[in-house]
Amino acid sequence: MNCWWVNQNKTFNIEVNRGFLWSPQKNNIGKSHISYENMKKVEVGDTIFSNQNSLIKAIGIVTNKAIDCEKPNYEKSSENWKKKGWLIKVEFNKLDKFIEVKNLFAEIKSNLKNTPFTKNGLVKQGYLFELDFDLAYKILEKIYNPYVDQINLEKNGNSIGGEKLILTYQRIGQKLFKKNLQIHEKKCRITGTTDIKHLIASHIKPWRESSSKEKICEYNGLLLTPHIDHLFDKGYISFSNDGNILISKNIDELMLKSWGIDINKNVGLFKQEQIKYLEYHRKKFNFD
Repeated sequence: MNCWWVNQNKTFNIEVNRGFLWSPQKNNIGKSHISYENMKKVEVGDTIFSNQNSLIKAIGIVTNKAIDCEKPNYEKSSENWKKKGWLIKVEFNKLDKFIEVKNLFAEIKSNLKNTPFTKNGLVKQGYLFELDFDLAYKILEKIYNPYVDQINLEKNGNSIGGEKLILTYQRIGQKLFKKNLQIHEKKCRITGTTDIKHLIASHIKPWRESSSKEKICEYNGLLLTPHIDHLFDKGYISFSNDGNILISKNIDELMLKSWGIDINKNVGLFKQEQIKYLEYHRKKFNFD
């Protein structure tokens, strides 16, 4: 899953209402552009942030990859564009409250990689740009605040934009969280697995119980293989501050051994910032 920023100044109403993105494959002098080439990189399930006149007004989820398609009927908004282009189907949700682009730039101007901004804070000329997950998460925080710390699919699904948008927030947050965890965690502490494809970003203090900052905090998690993540997430195991594995009375130690888990293993030291989260985990599952 990737995140994208689309500039739809003149085409917003038509594209968002009809549920698509369209760009020419080349400009009116026959040259390609990175924002047109990006259309071919978009995958089903990717997230689209729609900008019109320096306001983010909608979020979309891609439902079909780019196909060759002649220019739709835009009336007079794009009469100089070439007819041959790319079309992507998107399920858009319009926002009740728009996000001002200038406020986003003020927060991320120290790192402009994978953003749609110039160093002067202007939105780049072009159609579609890839977004860094950090910026995508900041946008979603602004959309969901002040609800962001109380997100609950059952209770808040309808009142803050619907279940799909909440799931988008969670997916992007989880991607950013895993990226942040890799600053300090390099492997599963129990199995030693280092291949990131086989590691889950496991929250120590659960997502639903964490503040917006804690949700993506690099100290509030461990990289664990799936079976270890299950044991940790359900409270069957925890860790002492000095790295010893703690076993819940609700699980048979013989079963853990059958999974190849050395219950006497020390998994190494934790950083001081991680310890406060481990203390929360132990208290939640009655290890202390």
